[in-house]
Amino acid sequence: MIRKKLIQYCVISLSLLFGLQAGLPTAFAADQSDFRSHAIILLVGSHHALVKKEMKQMTAVPKVVNETTLVPIRFISEQFGAKVSWNGQDQRIELQNQTSKVLIQIGSTDMLVSGKSVTLNVAPQIIGESTYIPLRAVSEALDKRVDYENGLILLSDNSNDAFASVDEDVKDLLVNQLSPQKIAINFTAEPQLLDSSKATANASFTFINLFNEGLYRMNEAGQLTPALAQAQPLISKDGLTYTIQLRDGLEWSDGAPLTAQDFVYSIQRTKNPRTKAQYSFMADWIDQIEAPDEHTLIIKLFEPRPQMTQLLAFAIFFPQRQDVVESQGDQYGKEAGTVVGAGPFILKKWEHGKGLTFERNPRYWDAENIQPDQVSINLSSNVYEGANQFIKGTTDVTEINRDIADIIPKKLMVTKYELTNSYVMFQERKVPAFANANIRKALALAIDRKNLIREIMTNGSVEATGLVPAGTSDGNRGEFRKTAGDALPPYSPDDAKKLLEKGLEELGLESLPPFTLISDDTTTARRINAYIVGNWKKILGIQASSLPIAHAERVSKQGEHDYEAALGLWGADYNDPMTFMEMYKTDGTFNEVDYSNKAYDVLLLAANKEVDGAKRAQMLVEAEKLLLDEMPVAPLYFRSRIYLKNQQVKGMFLPSFSYEWEIRWASKPFSPTN
Repeated sequence: MIRKKLIQYCVISLSLLFGLQAGLPTAFAADQSDFRSHAIILLVGSHHALVKKEMKQMTAVPKVVNETTLVPIRFISEQFGAKVSWNGQDQRIELQNQTSKVLIQIGSTDMLVSGKSVTLNVAPQIIGESTYIPLRAVSEALDKRVDYENGLILLSDNSNDAFASVDEDVKDLLVNQLSPQKIAINFTAEPQLLDSSKATANASFTFINLFNEGLYRMNEAGQLTPALAQAQPLISKDGLTYTIQLRDGLEWSDGAPLTAQDFVYSIQRTKNPRTKAQYSFMADWIDQIEAPDEHTLIIKLFEPRPQMTQLLAFAIFFPQRQDVVESQGDQYGKEAGTVVGAGPFILKKWEHGKGLTFERNPRYWDAENIQPDQVSINLSSNVYEGANQFIKGTTDVTEINRDIADIIPKKLMVTKYELTNSYVMFQERKVPAFANANIRKALALAIDRKNLIREIMTNGSVEATGLVPAGTSDGNRGEFRKTAGDALPPYSPDDAKKLLEKGLEELGLESLPPFTLISDDTTTARRINAYIVGNWKKILGIQASSLPIAHAERVSKQGEHDYEAALGLWGADYNDPMTFMEMYKTDGTFNEVDYSNKAYDVLLLAANKEVDGAKRAQMLVEAEKLLLDEMPVAPLYFRSRIYLKNQQVKGMFLPSFSYEWEIRWASKPFSPTN
């Protein structure tokens, strides 16, 4: 019934949506297009400007004060070709072009234009960190024409240009084109917290990546590009020392200077046992970190890590402000007002259970190339609700399932190919029976993975053939799955029954005690949970309960080892098998199943020290075989996902690892042709 109603709604709404789109004008009329080639067009309240048909960004927006339009002086003077001189002591500004010399005093309504006094309606003023001047008076003093209509501003040299001669539909197009860009995204999981030292889940890292930034970012082509770093690191010949120069003039979003010491503090905080950071094992690769000056960071490793530069783009290596962290204490990262970042956006609002709002960061080092003014996140685990919002035009990106994919035009869909595996976790201390390898293997072999993909997923996900997902590098210029082959035993009800019988005999039990399988409460996770529990009952006669819970609660329970069985997901933090393997070393911070095998630990230790790529890859192949012979987790599938994406949103992409999506290069322009 749900699917039928959804289909009916989609058919009506899509017809309406495409009908409205078809009715929009797609180009400026030929006889009116020329004025854009020599005009500057602004919109009150917007960072965007059309300068001779080229879209540009302003660090401050035009404002209306006492019925007078004020504009940021630097942008206007640059576009007018006027030289600007600023006397900070007297707070006096001098503007000069080929025809005029203009003297302006902050706070004074008296202006001198080539020696003649002019009285202003509103005095020039400093708002925030930007100097604003009255638009019309100063523009005309510099011999420029100003036309204004309902917030739309046209500046030009041609006295014949006027909005009165421009058609209303062209004005509407200009307003749409210049209006603040807002991107809305539906997201299925609320982050547990936004502390880059303590966060453990993809949801948290995705949002941290919006308001903060590391030394590097991964672009859509999978290349590491300098972010807060000025260039790629200088690496010593022995691979142990990384010297990195920061960009000049870096600031936190509140205006405080960002220095290399902020990276030192962040990494030392993550390494500190009192922080209780589950990701501390990554920082533990670092022997020393120091900042000899404000712009230089030196990282020394215990042993070579070829993936280290890649890791510096991951959120646990982002800088942190010591004064902010310490002043917030236990509340750091739990509310919008408790964090500060140096990324492209600022976290302005966090309504728990509802959504998060981010706004463009004017102090970001590359602020002029950040297009969205606002990114709003709607938190909802209901894919049908998300699809309806997309169809109504209230969200730009939302994940969907097979029901929706069957009825939505393919051109609106984008597939996210991930280095992510899904698996069932067996908590060995909470359920003593799960410490028995035969019990775990019985439960694993009783799950029909092929049918799970066929009946529930149908989103590009594929049956797991090992622990490490397809597409993951083997660290030796190859793909791990091709190097290792299929390492996971196939679905086999007969073998599952024999293994269960053998395991119960070893434990002296007649039956397996009832237990609960927890999972996220998303639509897909609920179905998978019920499917697995159904398989166990049907094949093995086991009584297990299905319990979907909120993402943050599930992550918390796993971290505290307070569960019996769990439906887990792990996405690669970097493109190497070790990001999956290290989870299960004895007493590892992410060994949430409490598995231990000395032979496995020895293989991982040897692989971490091996510099020969081929030998290292084979060690990891052996480690995976050993792990899957004991099955501390039961792999299910290698995940891909399908999203609906507004075609007007450009530059946004879906990385295969680390983050759900990347919008640092995104834009949502209104794009008429020409």
